[in-house]
This record gives sequence, structure tokens and C-alpha cells, in this order.
Amino acid sequence: MRLWVLTCGIALACLAPSTGFAQNNSEAQLDVARNHMERGRDFFAQARFTEAAQEFLAAYEVQPFSAFLFNAGVAYERHGEPARAAELFRSYIERDPEASDASDVRARIERLRAQALAAAAAFQQANPDGTTPPDGTTPPDGTTPPDGTTPVVPTTTPPADETPASFKSLLYIETVPVDAHVTILHEGQPVTNAPTVDPGDYTVRVEHPDYNTKEVTIRVRPNELLRYVCDLSRAETIGFMSVQVNVEGARLFIDDHEGASNQIPYRTPLPIGPHHIWIERSGYQPIERDVTIEVARQLELRETMERLNNGRIRVIGNVRGATIYIDNNRVGAVPWEGDVSSGSHNVRVEADGMKDWDEAVEVSRGQLTPIRLRMRPSVSRGGAWVTATFSALSLGGAIALSMLTDNLHDELAAESAAGTLASNDSRVQRGFWMSIGADAAYGVAAGLAILSIYYFIRDPLPDSEGTILEPRDWALLPTMDAHGGGAAFRWSF
Repeated sequence: MRLWVLTCGIALACLAPSTGFAQNNSEAQLDVARNHMERGRDFFAQARFTEAAQEFLAAYEVQPFSAFLFNAGVAYERHGEPARAAELFRSYIERDPEASDASDVRARIERLRAQALAAAAAFQQANPDGTTPPDGTTPPDGTTPPDGTTPVVPTTTPPADETPASFKSLLYIETVPVDAHVTILHEGQPVTNAPTVDPGDYTVRVEHPDYNTKEVTIRVRPNELLRYVCDLSRAETIGFMSVQVNVEGARLFIDDHEGASNQIPYRTPLPIGPHHIWIERSGYQPIERDVTIEVARQLELRETMERLNNGRIRVIGNVRGATIYIDNNRVGAVPWEGDVSSGSHNVRVEADGMKDWDEAVEVSRGQLTPIRLRMRPSVSRGGAWVTATFSALSLGGAIALSMLTDNLHDELAAESAAGTLASNDSRVQRGFWMSIGADAAYGVAAGLAILSIYYFIRDPLPDSEGTILEPRDWALLPTMDAHGGGAAFRWSF
């Protein structure tokens, strides 16, 4: 498709902006109309002419500027619907009878109507019986039916000696105060045929008896809806910047990284010229940009923020000061929060007199994983050690008695072999009782040993418990309103 020269139009309006130029209904409608206009331009560039015309007409429904009717007429003409295009150009002239190109547009309407009539005649000649073609179209007659539809006919192209079809643009002007006088100059001459002008540089002069005159140069480019807000009470000329990101909770810093921040999405007036901005969100990589604000143009930034490569772990619990180990490295004490590389990590928490907590934790990129601990006391092993001690003493006594009994037995056996042992020797009775005592001591030692083992193994208290919560975005960020002041802190757990 060949390139088309785009002429421009200017629509003037003096409205009273709210304090700080907060977006009002008119601004919102302009944004909607601008979006339709830009989509129509994109569809036209893709040769999707019907969709382009529909977007221009949608813009007209939001803001009834005659330029949108003209643009829709251009799209339908390129699509090969001369009757519908002629009707839209006629509506354009009715809305703007003093347009500088009015005579050219009227001639264009006559040419399009002639094309529609010629197409209808050719169709009737080719189909004398009046049958409907297989594609379902109806014979064109050059007129517009009551429902506004017209038959599709082959695409027509303006004659070579005629100026190519062109879109129009709009410049919306607001002043503070609202009764200021606006003058538009082109090459030093006042523009008297607004809203339609050619592309180029225009001087906009805003005057009021109570304020200094302000004068700016605006370059009108093809196919634009421009909005210029002139506030005579401000020393500098301002433009607008709109910032959007793909995540909620991001903050915007403008020119001063240590100053106040603003919540995104954000739209703000800024002095014309270069600025530096920072976009930050906890858990995401920060974005820095150099931007330039132009007169009457809104800079629209749509940024995509990506998560950090690392995540965070936060540990709280019922034992303050408990030692925290991550992958066997001591990192701090409860309560604790710190950065950790994403992935799986072993987290262990220890405290004197408490049972250890040890578990694997999965850390997500740019997100906080909270852990809540309830540590339980460890069981005292004092009774087990006392029992074990008495068992050892009993065993020692049993061994001693056994040794004494064995020595006495050997002594009596030797005397008996020599024939010198008396039958009523008291040592025989003593040895008997010593043997029983040794056996009893062994039994007591064995019983106490079993009891001490039980006390060592026995654990009537539950283990320490830990709850690993779902990963979430973390935020501990001061928020300040650049205009209203104040601060608020948010801590999400």
C-alpha cells in the first residue's frame, strides 16, 4: 500500500482542569478517543479498512470531532465503498462547513457518488435478471439504504492528478484560567480556519490580562490527537507522562530517587524537557529511564518488570534468639529475614533446652517464604543418668562380691583337698551368702540398666513444629504522596 500524506486538524476547547490536573471526564474521553484513533491508524496501515473506519467512528461516538468522520470516509473509500464514504464526507462538511478543504471535499463527494452510480450500472448490466451473486452481495445503486449499509464494490483509487486521501489530527487546548485568549500562528499568520490545518510548526499564544503571556511552538504531526494544557499560573510549560507496569504495588520516583514516590499506574504533569525516573517494586529488578516530555504530547510508558533471581526467607517463633542455620551455615537468630538464592534449602533452628527444627524449604524468585516456628522443650535426661549411675554402682558391687566369693571358694577348696577344712567352718556359710549377694547385685544392676535405657529413649513431649507458608510478594516500603505528604508502612507476612 502506498504512503498517504496526512493532513491535520486542530480543535480548540478551554476547560477548567481540576487541581493538579487530575484526570476528569473530558480527559478520560480524550484518552479513549485517542486509543480508537490510533487503532484505526494501525488497521489502515494493515489494509484492514473496514475495521479502521469502525475505530474512527467509535472515536466519534466518544468525542464528536468532524476529523473522525473524515478519517472514516477515507477508510471506506479505500475499501471500495464510495457511497458510504461520500455520506461520511458529507457529514464532515455539515459538521465543519468552513473547513479550508471544504471545496475539495465537495468535489470528492461528487466523484465518489459518480463512482457508486457507475458501479451500480455495471452490476445491473452484468446481471440483467437481477439475481444475487453467489457471494451474497446486493446490486449497488449508489445510494445509502436506511440501515446505513452499502454494497461492496471493487476498490477505487483517486485520479493521479488529485491529492491523495489523508487523515486529520486534533489538538485539544485547555487553559488556566479558562477565559484566557488563545491565538494560533502558522508562519507568522493567524490561523483562522481551525480546526483544519496542514502539518507543520504552529505557535500557540495564550494571553490573559492578569497573567504573563505564554507562547509555545507545537509541531503537529500526521494522525495525532494532541492535548495542550496551558497553566498561566505556572512558570514552566508542562506536559504529561503516564506510567503503567505489569505488576501491582510498583512505585515511581521522578528526578529524585531519595524523594517522594508515587503509586503506579500514575499520570502526572511534568515540566517540558528531560527527566530521569526510577520504577521499583520489592522482589523485582528496578527500572531506570531517561525520558523527555514534549509540549502537548503525553508520554506513555508501559514497562515489564521481572522478578529478582533470589528470594527471601523470614523466620519467627516462640523462642527469641534461637539460632538459624541455612545449609549448615549460621545466618542469624529468630526473628530473622534475609535474602537467599532461589531453589531448595535446608533450614535448621536450634535453641538451648529446645528440640531442633529441621526441614527443606523451597525459595521462589523474588518472593518471600515465611516460616512460623513453635519450638518444644527437650526432655530432661537427669533421671536416666541417676538410674544409670546406680546401675553402674550395683554392677560394681556385684563384681566385687563375685571376686571375693571366688577367692573364698578357692581357699576352702584348697583346705578341703589338704584335709584341714573343718566341717563347721563359718567361712562356708559366709561364702554362700556372698554368692547370693553377688547374684542379687547383678540382677539389680541389670534392672537399673534397662530402666535407664527406657528413660533415655522415652520422650513424652511432641517435636518442635514449623509452618512453611505460601511464598508471597514482600513489601516494607515507605509510600508518600508527592502532593499531599505523609507516609505509610506496609509489612506483609
